[in-house]
Amino acid sequence: MKKYSITFKRILLVVVALLAITVVGAKTVYAHELQSEGSVHVIMHINPDDNPIAGKQSTLVFYVFDDQENFSGTHCACNVGVTMDGTKLLSKPINIGDKGFNHVGELPFSFPMLGDYQINFSGKPIDGSSFQTFNLNYPLAVSQAGRTNNPDKPFFIGAAVLGLAMIGLVIFTVREFKDA
Repeated sequence: MKKYSITFKRILLVVVALLAITVVGAKTVYAHELQSEGSVHVIMHINPDDNPIAGKQSTLVFYVFDDQENFSGTHCACNVGVTMDGTKLLSKPINIGDKGFNHVGELPFSFPMLGDYQINFSGKPIDGSSFQTFNLNYPLAVSQAGRTNNPDKPFFIGAAVLGLAMIGLVIFTVREFKDA
């Protein structure tokens, strides 16, 4: 029984080590980034697949929510800015559509080269609207092949390794009990 106990502990240690390597090795990246200022919350999404490629057109999509329900896209002087290393590449008004509680704006943009960008989305009320002024910033890394830190790949690899280790552990345990 001692041999089984030591072998079982070794297998369990390997499974835990593989899981730890997978979790530590994975970088956390949020595909849809939420930024807030006061009662205004904005989610930025980039088409296609939150994975812009340098030199190809992407679409910046902004979803605006207001806890106080005062926001109106038709009464917002909203603006999108894109900078890289302090150089302004874009500063342009964006129209935000109003559809019930859904406020969505889209703007096409091509990131000219690989690197780190700063996306700025700001808005202030016009024509007597009373929502809170906001100024939000989103960091973004652009690489030719898309994001280098794809959050899905380490998860699936880790899940596959853990699943195979668990299957092996079950098979080993069943064989040990049959032999006993």
